[in-house]
Amino acid sequence: MRSNKEILDLTLKIAKKNHVEAIALNGSRANQNSRKDKFQDYDIVYFVETNQMQKLLKHRGWLKEFGQTIVMQVPGDFDSEPNDGYDFFTFLMLFKDGNRIDLGLCPLDKISQWQKNDPIGQVLYDPRHLLPDNLMSSDEIYYQNKPTKKEFLETCNEFWWVSTYVVKGIKRKEMLYATDHFYQNCFQEFLKIVGFAVAQKYDYQINLGKNHKYLFDCLTEDEIEQIKQILNMSDYQQITDSLLLMQELFNNYAQQFSEASGYDYDSTEAVNVMEYTSKQLK
Repeated sequence: MRSNKEILDLTLKIAKKNHVEAIALNGSRANQNSRKDKFQDYDIVYFVETNQMQKLLKHRGWLKEFGQTIVMQVPGDFDSEPNDGYDFFTFLMLFKDGNRIDLGLCPLDKISQWQKNDPIGQVLYDPRHLLPDNLMSSDEIYYQNKPTKKEFLETCNEFWWVSTYVVKGIKRKEMLYATDHFYQNCFQEFLKIVGFAVAQKYDYQINLGKNHKYLFDCLTEDEIEQIKQILNMSDYQQITDSLLLMQELFNNYAQQFSEASGYDYDSTEAVNVMEYTSKQLK
């Protein structure tokens, strides 16, 4: 696997050969608080003149210089409208050696928009001093915000309402229907409510990460085991047990957050749905 220095040196070499005006590093590798491991992407941005960007998009042989890929994705190629070379464009590349580079092309007149969209960054190359000098180096921008009362109430109502769809799917023996509503809807609202409660404890000075990937760092071993139990949906009985447990825990976290935040919580709605679920499935 090529080292960090090898990747960055190669990135600079290719950039200079292709008239790139500046280079920046975004993402976790530019974040001083991120965990370091071999799976971190290199979120690289090449800043180029508009006409050069059009050339790089049209003739892509230069990408082969980065190495042999396992798989590559170019989201812009799937857009309904052809890319005219003026928008931010990305090549997502996973290489044979295990490294991954998400290489973005950004026209010079979009630098301020780029910074607004992804303010955590590190300048790697900028001989003309085109890039801003106030890029962030920590993840404070991703700290969990305190939800509004409306957001809290919507999360609760959505969870309890869609719980009844899971019940219906179980009773009808519709495995895919039940598990889809369980995970795609109810479990996502459950993660929100747990995140609300955890962030409240940390006075909203915490980053729970994309897809709540750091949430387990903030929970006890018992709490983690309970969530693992919820994710077991291998048969109808297990879906039933997981739903009942998730409802119980959701209610506990919601009450906890309600008391800490001062937001009202409709406990009657929660009790009604839990009683309905228990009656239908037990």
